[in-house]
Amino acid sequence: MKQLFTIFGMCSALVVASVLAGCTAEQGETTPAGQARPVEHKGKIGVTCMDLTDPFFKLIGNVMEQEAKKHGYSVVVLSGEMDPAKQNSQLSDFAAQGYDAVFLNPVDSKSAGEGVKKLAEAGIPVFTYDVQVTDEEAMAMARRLAAEEGIFAGFSSGANLAAAMQLLRGPCRGATIAILMCDSGLKYLSTDLWDLP
Repeated sequence: MKQLFTIFGMCSALVVASVLAGCTAEQGETTPAGQARPVEHKGKIGVTCMDLTDPFFKLIGNVMEQEAKKHGYSVVVLSGEMDPAKQNSQLSDFAAQGYDAVFLNPVDSKSAGEGVKKLAEAGIPVFTYDVQVTDEEAMAMARRLAAEEGIFAGFSSGANLAAAMQLLRGPCRGATIAILMCDSGLKYLSTDLWDLP
């Protein structure tokens, strides 16, 4: 059964906030006259997702805009409208316009390859989120983490690794991808995650 796993999903906004927090002055800093200091504009971040009619993606875009603004970044959130060609064009535009970072929720991971390559050539980091993997892929990767790397992770961590592997076989071939190991295998001991296939 296919499930949609959130790869950075709601954490995307937190990642942006965390990264950007190190680039600005302390929150609440004031001038000697007691007025809030204006936050200088530091750059722009592009976001393209499958379809902004989905409330989940709309929420992610809104939170990213709010958090980035606090740290001096502007965010442009675009909808791919479930059209891989349109989304690829958006990625190419972000590269041509010199965005500082791009967040991508791919309509189709393979189709996004050309735009992702243009971003990489321009030195623009790309963060992907919300990539689809099956339950079986997530379980297989969690088991592989334990067997090959000695990392006793859970279902979500396996899903994160499976999504990263998908991207590395497709549009992100040759790239470096960071993932979150967000759970432990302990809470899954009584489930079929650790049953031998």
